[in-house]
Amino acid sequence: MARNVFISFRFNDGNQYKNELVELFKQSDAVINYSENEDRLQMSEETIKKYLYSKLKHTSVTVVLLTPNAIEHQRGWFG
Repeated sequence: MARNVFISFRFNDGNQYKNELVELFKQSDAVINYSENEDRLQMSEETIKKYLYSKLKHTSVTVVLLTPNAIEHQRGWFG
């Protein structure tokens, strides 16, 4: 039975890691990849949330990539 996988990542610095995972997924018939390659930085936060929810509700596995830059970026938000 195939798993529907979505990879969540910060586009600016996580795209390379996401692409490496996608290449690994291609080696298996057990993974259906729901990830994408579009930078959504110009969209509003609410639009991004709605879009991601529509992607996530069709997946059985979510992989969250936390790069060092993403962690530093979030740290600035919360102090």
